[in-house]
Amino acid sequence: KPPSFDPNAIESIWVAAGASDDEVGRELARSFENSKEAGRAAEVVRKLLANVEANEQIVVQYLDLLWKTKDFNTAEFVVERTKEEFKESLPFVTAWARVVLATDDRNKMEQFLDNSGLDMQVFEGPNVGLLAELLVAAGREGKLWDILDSKLANTQSLDGQDLLIEWGASLYRVGLFPLFETRLTQVLQKEQVKEIVERVRAATQQLTLGVQPYRFVHNW
Repeated sequence: KPPSFDPNAIESIWVAAGASDDEVGRELARSFENSKEAGRAAEVVRKLLANVEANEQIVVQYLDLLWKTKDFNTAEFVVERTKEEFKESLPFVTAWARVVLATDDRNKMEQFLDNSGLDMQVFEGPNVGLLAELLVAAGREGKLWDILDSKLANTQSLDGQDLLIEWGASLYRVGLFPLFETRLTQVLQKEQVKEIVERVRAATQQLTLGVQPYRFVHNW
């Protein structure tokens, strides 16, 4: 919701004081962002980075805002300057991946996926949909199948089933559920497919409510 104070006045005071107060700068950026002024928010974080040593929180916030304003050139520049320091950070790698995906550049996606310095385990949990989008966009559906098959191989255990449901829900949220369901029908029995699809439907609540799936590249 809109801030209860005047962010323009706060920004003037903050800049006059050197634009170096981390907490005030990040909160000010959030205020502009909440007021639908992502461009102003990004400029605040840019000023902050010019006056303080970069840390994970500031860099990730900046990448998020550059993503929202579609300033991918600057985002890529920031990634190049900071990736060695923060490449083991889940929030940073997630923001980096979204920037790469949004560039719609297949070569950049392949370079990201082939980066030996990255631990792709960061894409487990809520980020599996993002990894799936990258693999599909980079023309690596085969790798996606390999990952899914490894999950399907563990469907006999309760933990394995839960992980598979998590994958299904994540793929649904990024518009890739048809690929998931197709693979299920290729390797599992009809009754197993029905059970898993029903569990994914219950997990998302969106399939039954008629809510259309979204894609990170358009709505994040």
